[in-house]
Amino acid sequence: MDMKRKINVIFSLILVLFIIFPSACAQKDETKEIHYNDIESGKPRIVSSAEFLYAAVGDNVKLPAISAYDGKSSVEVKTSMFFGQEEIDVTNGFVPDCAGEYNYSVKAENEKGCTEKEIPIYVENDHNDYKNKLSSFDKPVGVKQVGFLYGRSSYSRNMAIDGEDGSLKLELNERLSGQSYEFILANLDEEDWSDYDAIYFYCYNSSESNLQLYINWVKSYTLRAETWTRVEINRADLQEIINNASYTEVAENVTIDNVNGLNFNILHDVGAIVKHDDAVYLSSIRGLNNIDYLTLQDKIDVMLQSGFTTAEMDEVDYYYNALPEEQKTKVENFGKLKQLYVEKMMKDYGVDAENDKVLYFDSDFGSEKQLKPEWGVSSMSVSSEKLYRGNETLKITTDSTGDFGISVVHPAIYDLSEYQLLEINIFNAFDKDVLFYNSDASYKNLGQSCNFILKAGQWNKFVIPLTEDNRNIYDSLIWLRMSDWSPLPADVSFYFASVYADTFKNLLSGLNSSKDFSDASYISSVISVYQSLSEAEKISVKTEYEQFINDYIEYLASAAEADTVISFDTEIGALQVSQPYGERATTEYTEEIKKDGEKGSTKFTSVMDADFALKFDVPFIDDLTDFSSLTISIYYTGSRDYRLYLIEDYDSMGKGYIIGKEGWTDIEIDVSDISSLSGKMLVIMDSDWKFYTGDVIFISSIKAKK
Repeated sequence: MDMKRKINVIFSLILVLFIIFPSACAQKDETKEIHYNDIESGKPRIVSSAEFLYAAVGDNVKLPAISAYDGKSSVEVKTSMFFGQEEIDVTNGFVPDCAGEYNYSVKAENEKGCTEKEIPIYVENDHNDYKNKLSSFDKPVGVKQVGFLYGRSSYSRNMAIDGEDGSLKLELNERLSGQSYEFILANLDEEDWSDYDAIYFYCYNSSESNLQLYINWVKSYTLRAETWTRVEINRADLQEIINNASYTEVAENVTIDNVNGLNFNILHDVGAIVKHDDAVYLSSIRGLNNIDYLTLQDKIDVMLQSGFTTAEMDEVDYYYNALPEEQKTKVENFGKLKQLYVEKMMKDYGVDAENDKVLYFDSDFGSEKQLKPEWGVSSMSVSSEKLYRGNETLKITTDSTGDFGISVVHPAIYDLSEYQLLEINIFNAFDKDVLFYNSDASYKNLGQSCNFILKAGQWNKFVIPLTEDNRNIYDSLIWLRMSDWSPLPADVSFYFASVYADTFKNLLSGLNSSKDFSDASYISSVISVYQSLSEAEKISVKTEYEQFINDYIEYLASAAEADTVISFDTEIGALQVSQPYGERATTEYTEEIKKDGEKGSTKFTSVMDADFALKFDVPFIDDLTDFSSLTISIYYTGSRDYRLYLIEDYDSMGKGYIIGKEGWTDIEIDVSDISSLSGKMLVIMDSDWKFYTGDVIFISSIKAKK
C-alpha cells in the first residue's frame, strides 16, 4: 500500500472516530444522528453526548445526555456514579468534593442482552488545570485521539510531566519494528486552534539517541534522548505547517479552525527508523495566549512567593519571549525567577556552583538542562574523550541536516552585568575548518555579534564581548556551520569546554603575567573585547591594556622594519589582521610570489562570492598623525575589475583604488585625515560587491609614509 493510499485509509478511520467518539467539549445531544434503520435488531446501543468530561472541585457538573436503542425502540438506561469503589448519589446533581477520576457508569438491557459503558469525569482542583486543553493525552481517553499509519498507542501512568496524571505512549509492535511513528490527530478536546497564539506539549524520548519530530513534514523538532522536551509552536509556524502539508489529504482537510487530521512523524535522523524497544510519551496539548508585561510581572511575583513547577517556568519563558523587545526590560523580576530556577536545578543535579561559571558542560546539568537543540543535533552528552584542563566536555554530534544550532535556555548566571566577556573553548573533530557563526540578525547572538574560525583537529579558544546594554545570554543561539554554507556531514563531533564569564581587567592580568601570545586568533578576540568596551571601561583598564599591546607588538615586531604597518611579507602579517565577517578567503604565507627585496607575501584565496575584508587588529603603527599615506603592494593576474578600499564601515566607502591585472600594483592611500587605524578595514571587491570564488591575490608589507 503506497503512502497516499494509507493516508486515505486513515482519513476514513477518522471520520468513523468522529461518529463513535464525539468531542468531550461538544456537550450536545448526538442521539438525533442515530437512525433506527441503521441499527440491527439486537442488544441495546448506548449513545452519549460526551465520551468524557472535565470539571473542578465544587462545580455543579452537567452530566452527559444518555440514550439507548435496540433498532426498534428506546431502551431504559440505568446510571450510577463511582469514585474508585465508592458509589456516589447523583440523584440531586453531581458536585464533586475532591479531585480525581470519577466514572459515570451506564447500563442498558433488553431480552437480547446487556450493554455497559463508562464515561470518565476528570475532576481537577481548579479550572486552570484543564483550561485551554486541546487534547487529553494525559488521560486514558487520549488513546482515542490519535489515528495511526505506523505504531500503536497506550495509556501510561508511569510517565508524566509535572502536574499531569500520565501520558500517551507510542511504540512499535514487532511487525513494524524499523519503521517510524506516524499518526494523526483525531477527536480532540478542542479542534479549533485559531484563537491561540501558540500550542505546546511535552515529549519523553526513551531511546538512547535524539529523535526528530516532524509535523506535516514541514517543521521538525529535536526530542532529546531520555528526557522530556517541550515542543512549542507559535501561530505563524502552525499556519505554515498547515499551509504546506506534504499530503494532499491533509492540505485539503486540515485548517487552523479544525486541526483534526494533522500529521505527525517521529523518527531517528540517521536511517529514518525507530527501534522496537524505543518509546515516546506525549503529554496533553495545550493552547497559550500572549500576555502583557504587567500581567507577566504579577504572575512571576506569585511564583516567587508560592513556588512553581517546571511546566510553569516553561510557560513564563514563552510569555517573556513573546513580548516586544522594549517590554522585556520592564519585567524586572524575570531574571530573579530564572536565577532561582537554575539554582534549584543545580541542587537537584548535585552540582556545586563555581564562581564565574555560566555553562556547566562538564556535567549532565549542562547538557540536559542548560541547552536546547534547535536543529542539526544528533546527540549531546558529557564526554571524557576530549578533556579540557582535566575536565570532561560536552560532545555534540551532528545529524544530516547540514549545520547545527543550540539555544542557551538556563545560564547559571542570568545577570552578567558585572562581566564583560565569555571564554569559549571548542575542539573541532572535523577534518575541515568550521565557522562559529555568531552574527545572524534573525537570532539573538551569544554576546556581541562576531564570528570565529574553528580550526580542524584542534582546540580553538576565543573570547566574546558581552554587550553593555544586554549582558545576559538567555535564549542566545550557538550556531556552527561551514563558511560557504556547504553542508556539514552527519556524525561529525565537536567538544565544548565549560563556559566562564570574566572581566577584561582580570583577563589582561593573566595575559600580562604569562606573556603567551602564540595563539593569534585568541589574541585577536581579546582585542575585539577591548574595542567593544565603553569609553569609561577603556579608561579603567588603560594601564593594563597598554602593557598588553606593548608586549604583543614587541612579540610580533622583532622582524618588522620601522615603517612597517602590517608585515604581510613575513609569517607575522596573518597574525595582525582578521576577517570580521568569517573566513571568506583562505590565508597562507608564501615565498613563491614576492616583491624585490622582500622575503615573501601573504596569499588570499576567495572561497565565496562576497566582499572580502581584512581588519587591522594589531598594526605595528596605529597612530597615523605623523604620516601622510599608506603604501600597499598587491599582486593579481586575473581578469576582474577589483578595487581596494580603506574604510571603517560600509556607510562611508570613500575612494576605491584600482587593482591592476598585470602582477604587482603599488597603491598609495591618502591618510592625512585619518588619525588611527583602530577599527579600520581593507576591503577588496568589484562593482557588484564581490571577490569571486577561486580568485587569488598576494599582499606584501603595508608601509607608512611621512
